[in-house]
Amino acid sequence: MSESDFDRSFREGIQYGPPPRVIRERRYAFVVDESFEPRTTHFEMHSPEGLLDPDQRTYLPRAHVLLWEEATDGSVEVTRFARNMEFAGDSWDRTAEEALRQLDHEFDGALGPWRDIPSSETDVRRYLERRIESDG
Repeated sequence: MSESDFDRSFREGIQYGPPPRVIRERRYAFVVDESFEPRTTHFEMHSPEGLLDPDQRTYLPRAHVLLWEEATDGSVEVTRFARNMEFAGDSWDRTAEEALRQLDHEFDGALGPWRDIPSSETDVRRYLERRIESDG
């Protein structure tokens, strides 16, 4: 059986992945009102059925700090971390405007100001841990 163009491109995409994203800006923000009720829930799925079956997923902890990474193509990935820096979910949007709209819906005013992460910081996770220790 010969491999179709679709199968080959799918296999190569998985094998090689998309081109690396070049990050032009990193920022972070704390959830300043932890009494709010989030409008979204983040979870890990144990199988594709997890979309429909709650027994097939593990709910992630509530976010305490958000990491904003804006790429040179304008797309934004927002990674959420719990107070102990456990992964608490992520999202990707094509534009900063879409990302801000999603975060406004999800956090409904519970986020503090966005603060720049110095470009000289090489260990962003450790930087956020220090910010939590001192500010959050």
